[in-house]
Amino acid sequence: MIKLNNIIKYRKIAGIEVNFNSENEITYYVVIVNIEKGRFIPEPIKEEIRNLKQLKELLPDTIPVCLTITGKGVIIKDYADNDENESIIKKILPFARENEFSVNTVQQEEKNSWVAIIRNEQLSNTITSFLDAGYTILDVFAGPLNIDIINTITDNSVSTYCTSGYEINFTGISIESIKKYEGEDHSYLISEEEINGKYLPALASSIKHLSVYDYTTTSKTEEVICSANDYKANIAIKIFAKSGVALLFLLLIINFLAYSNYNKKVNDINQEVFHNRSLLNKEKKLKKELAQKKQLLTKTGLDTKSMLAYYADQIAASKPKKMVFDEMLINPVEINKYKKNLVIQKNTILITGNSRSSLEINNWVSKLNNMEFVESAELFDLKYSGNKKITEFILELTVKD
Repeated sequence: MIKLNNIIKYRKIAGIEVNFNSENEITYYVVIVNIEKGRFIPEPIKEEIRNLKQLKELLPDTIPVCLTITGKGVIIKDYADNDENESIIKKILPFARENEFSVNTVQQEEKNSWVAIIRNEQLSNTITSFLDAGYTILDVFAGPLNIDIINTITDNSVSTYCTSGYEINFTGISIESIKKYEGEDHSYLISEEEINGKYLPALASSIKHLSVYDYTTTSKTEEVICSANDYKANIAIKIFAKSGVALLFLLLIINFLAYSNYNKKVNDINQEVFHNRSLLNKEKKLKKELAQKKQLLTKTGLDTKSMLAYYADQIAASKPKKMVFDEMLINPVEINKYKKNLVIQKNTILITGNSRSSLEINNWVSKLNNMEFVESAELFDLKYSGNKKITEFILELTVKD
């Protein structure tokens, strides 16, 4: 299998044979070569193309082309390369002006070499017509000699190819003879595709440009060289641009990942700060409540040793048997309506209860006033309930410090 060159530069390339017939009409034979994974897949355009306008409709000018010029105006000759001092044109056309012609040669060891000669005017006009049509020209060949590259890639060892009005015979990979041919077209199996012989020069021109095999052509003009170089430069710019975009995209991804990572860390830290701030607020609130409770304990005297519980027991023990206590409050709390705060009545015991005899209540109050620890005992409310047949009372008792 042939080794391909320039695979990075091209993904698709077109070979075009420009065939001048005897009536000065031109026929274009086109093969598009698709390059996939280092292999080429030929795709002939099977319509008969007679002018560049028709060609433009079938072949976009975005695909670079390699030209092979054949037919009228192209001379095919073999020659013995035994005199290095004499030019090829002088050997074949002794009376011609060398600067008016260009040549393509196929050098062969141990055999005569072959040459295709074309007038520079015909070559230049053909190249200019393609450039004016907007095509990029990568290579130009004269004559069908470039099909020697075909014979290096076919697996069936074909010895004869009929194309462009010639029968070209090979011995191995060397051209043995070339003679005129006006018979029927033949097809050949190339890269697992059946290719008609009339498309061989077009296919060969693109493959020869892509191949690593050496070939000699002096039919490349300055216009072709500039066209090819400009195209390759544009391809290189696109590759660098794509690489730059890919690098930028990679940097953006890295930046996004880094940002996401740090943003997550920041969010975690913010949540921790919020949690800690919440804990601090709770701590402040608890400290405030603790201070308030300590202050309350101080006001009520509960933070110091107190005899109030003992006094309460003595008071309860002193009551008559038939008297009932509903409630006993030690250091009762009341609301100051003006200051809107709580007022603690220190050393005070507030008792609500009832008895069946008001006299019994009065005697008990007198008894309380005579106790050692009692500062004063005073009834605040005393009323008789006819339904219950009891006397209800509220007693405020102040003990000594």
